[in-house]
Amino acid sequence: MHRPGNAAHTLSVLAGFLGLLGCYGSPEAGNPLDELTGDERDRFKKGRVVFNQVFTPKTGLGPLFNGTACADCHNEPVPGGGGSFTQLNASVL
Repeated sequence: MHRPGNAAHTLSVLAGFLGLLGCYGSPEAGNPLDELTGDERDRFKKGRVVFNQVFTPKTGLGPLFNGTACADCHNEPVPGGGGSFTQLNASVL
């Protein structure tokens, strides 16, 4: 279970957001959208740092990750773009 504020939750949300940007096939995948405000661009830049950060179990890397950074998988055509495979995770409660 993810608790708001922990590194794994933040990483998961960020990866989903940046991954969606790459899914549209834009040549600017991995870059901020033109219509972002200055504050939104600053947040994007901070998020890019986290997106490229290498994580360990001690810093929040969970058991369902395929790499140690979001950019390990979300890298086509550039970091922040889509990935080369689709993954489905399911659990039984």
